[in-house]
Amino acid sequence: MTERSLLHIAAMQGHPNLLAHVVGLSLGVAGVGMLVSAGVEVAMGGPELVVLLVCGLLTTAIGLSSWALTRVPSSIQSVQVFSTVAMAWGAIAIAGAVPYWATGTLPAFDDAIFESVSGFTTTGATVLRPIEGVSPGLLFWRSMAQWIGGMGVIVLVVAVLPAAGADASADGAGRGGRRTKKSPPVQSMSMNRQHRLVRSRLKTVCAAAAAADADHQRTVVQLRDTQRQLLALHERLQAEAAEHRDQESQAVAHSQTRAAEASREELLRLRSSCRALGAEFAQVSQTVRGQLMAVPGQMAEVGLAVQEAMRRASSS
Repeated sequence: MTERSLLHIAAMQGHPNLLAHVVGLSLGVAGVGMLVSAGVEVAMGGPELVVLLVCGLLTTAIGLSSWALTRVPSSIQSVQVFSTVAMAWGAIAIAGAVPYWATGTLPAFDDAIFESVSGFTTTGATVLRPIEGVSPGLLFWRSMAQWIGGMGVIVLVVAVLPAAGADASADGAGRGGRRTKKSPPVQSMSMNRQHRLVRSRLKTVCAAAAAADADHQRTVVQLRDTQRQLLALHERLQAEAAEHRDQESQAVAHSQTRAAEASREELLRLRSSCRALGAEFAQVSQTVRGQLMAVPGQMAEVGLAVQEAMRRASSS
């Protein structure tokens, strides 16, 4: 193989930079999670599709570019491992906060950072109020962040810490003895044994992920049951309010009916009183008329009596 081909292969492998390589891979994984959340937003008909899609594309492009253009160095120190892990956690937390802040769900960026760190550290704390009003894509991104954070911790324990421990042992041996040349890290076990260990731990990880998914499904079912109960309670309260309004209207109508009946009875009583007064007035009128008709006869009798008395007086 010629020198030019070797240089070409070395250039294609990328620049040896552990920090850029790991941070780029972490951002790429987070970007893919955002794109999956955008797909969920499309499927559920949410309003935040554009923001999730743009955030996912930018994060994926930046992360995969950094990961593709770099590679892991041949010699890694324990300080580099832990500093790289810390920087990767910080970068993925900041990138994960952008969807909450860009959609306006959490206008304050510190709240978005808190929500992102809570997700990637699988803490479970949240500042989303009310959480039922958040779009389905963002809720899926929150769950995806918790899943990525849990997987990241397990991968750190399974893959990074054994290498860091082996490297620290090699550094301690170099400091205790006579240091001549900087030797590469010493492997603590054979490759086959490491592969078997990684495979068994990955099975454990898959089982834990399946159990976490089952717990999540149970939680979703419980939330849906609670929502149904709240809806039923709301409908019952509305029915009771409508029944109360009907009773009030019936009571008002009943009171109005009773008032109308009382007015009708009073009117009938007044009518009967008027009839009695009319009958009494007619009787009195007849009596007065009879007396007036008897007055001329009485006056004629009085006149005759007067004339008779005058005649007797003149004859005597």
